[in-house]
Amino acid sequence: MKKKGLIFLLLAAPVLAWGQTTVTPDRPRSRHGDCVDPIELIPGREYVHGESPSGPGRVQEFNGNQGASHFFPAEINTVWYSFRAPADGLIVFEITPFRIQDDYDWMLFRQEDPASCDSIFEYGIKPIRSNRARNNLRIDSKTGLHTGYANLHAPPGPGKSYSKPLPVRKGESYLLVLDNIYPGGEGHRILIRYADRKLPPTILVEGKIIDHETGEPLTARVFAEEDSTARTLLQKEVDSVSSDFSFPVPAGTPVHLAALKKGYLLATEKFTAGTKDTAVVLKLEPAHKGSRMILFNIRFLPNKAEFQPSAFPELERLLEFMLQSGERYIRITGHTNSNVFANKNWLLDLSVYRAAAVRDFLTAHGVPENRIRIAGAGGSRPLIQSNDMKEAMKNLRVEIELLN
Repeated sequence: MKKKGLIFLLLAAPVLAWGQTTVTPDRPRSRHGDCVDPIELIPGREYVHGESPSGPGRVQEFNGNQGASHFFPAEINTVWYSFRAPADGLIVFEITPFRIQDDYDWMLFRQEDPASCDSIFEYGIKPIRSNRARNNLRIDSKTGLHTGYANLHAPPGPGKSYSKPLPVRKGESYLLVLDNIYPGGEGHRILIRYADRKLPPTILVEGKIIDHETGEPLTARVFAEEDSTARTLLQKEVDSVSSDFSFPVPAGTPVHLAALKKGYLLATEKFTAGTKDTAVVLKLEPAHKGSRMILFNIRFLPNKAEFQPSAFPELERLLEFMLQSGERYIRITGHTNSNVFANKNWLLDLSVYRAAAVRDFLTAHGVPENRIRIAGAGGSRPLIQSNDMKEAMKNLRVEIELLN
């Protein structure tokens, strides 16, 4: 993994005498006991870990930290969590053991990129918050981040059960590791929330990818983005055994889903998250001559053939479709809305220029120009007939037709 370009909230502590020790077969292993395999938490939703972590995972990531008050001296019974901040604000969380005799220590790290785990262990990156205080039986051994506390860390021994809340920015990711220092313990509950704002309820979108003709599950790459900003919600390879995927999203969020598999058309779907957990099915159609893909998220600046920033995820998926299907020839057709106040010839020209912009993006990234034809339809072929400008804007799109 790369070790450059990592920026953490606090400066690294001096390099410590610790390392990663592979767990021998006779030692217990905790599921999700390693930094690279965390459980994703959704702020605002309580998570229940039914059993106490058992062992340090496949690799003993913390080892030999005697005398370092902010770090575990060595993993005993660990579980890793991750979460993403859905909004700016002040994060708090609470860990509640099922058995008050259990003592859950914890450390919280900022996750900059997939290399964060390597940097934590190889360079001794200091946690931005931690708590190793002795469990307080009078408060049922609860611990976490709580308002009213000013300490960033709590060292071993008698001390404060909570540490200072964490200010976060939307989209930031964090890693939280818990260690129950007592063997044979029980599970816990954990709830991450905002102390200074009330978030809209978060729903869980659960989906499946299937072949449109056979109904059989497929192995494919699935993408989910906020439709207005293109912020990534999910990017995952699903297997054909279950073809399942899931991701959290705040209620009321417009979502754009897409799935990509060699030999199939690029599948896309839009919906707005409601107030209840939602199930979706993406049906992939085999790619045949004459098949069409309608892509709404290749968006342009008003009255121009220049891409909006949110267009690039869809452009990159179209590029991948072309690169993995080297024998395919396509026609790109641009469509504008049917604006009654605009000159029809100007709309036709604009639609051609936009189709050319898509072609130029593909050819600039390795697709031979002779595989691509372009056309424009202006606003002559609307999907929606409406005098309402907002509704008419839904006719803006790029269509891809397979010519062979």
